[in-house]
Amino acid sequence: MIINSRWRRVSGLAALILGLVVTYAWGQTRPGTAAPVPDARARIAAKVNELSKRIEAQVEAARLNDKAAATLAVLDDVSGEGGEPSPSKLEVAVPSLKNDRYVLRQYEDELDDMRGRLGSENPKCKAMARRVEAMRKAYQKNLATAHARYAVDLTEALREAASAKRALDEATAKVEAAQRELVELAVTAGAK
Repeated sequence: MIINSRWRRVSGLAALILGLVVTYAWGQTRPGTAAPVPDARARIAAKVNELSKRIEAQVEAARLNDKAAATLAVLDDVSGEGGEPSPSKLEVAVPSLKNDRYVLRQYEDELDDMRGRLGSENPKCKAMARRVEAMRKAYQKNLATAHARYAVDLTEALREAASAKRALDEATAKVEAAQRELVELAVTAGAK
């Protein structure tokens, strides 16, 4: 808490919740007294403080915009030429799919080998064929789930990127407005 002869910084419960520090003049604390008018330096200091906060907000908005753009770039990289991700690119994004496909191919090779040695009518080959078919269905189901998850993630990333871009534009406009106000205040204070 900073205290000097004219100004006092007080943080109340609401200010703590919002993470803000509220500044008020000593004269405002006593009923019936007028608050002193801040001089030009105090007004400029207040504008510099406001500008600093707006720049911090702009930097945070830029960080979120960069993060959203990076996420969108990763999702665009996964998608194929038609906008839909290819199974091999989805496998890179979802490593369990790659493992499932590898195991499925191993079992398919083993089934082909068994059919060559024992014949396709052998009960062991038929049992193995049922297991391979169940594994293939599970792999296809996981692949379809990954496609659906990709579509949802892409939609969410597009929405987040647009929101982050809008927030960055707003923060930049506020910084530019605060800079103009500060320059105008400095010019008018210098003219006096």
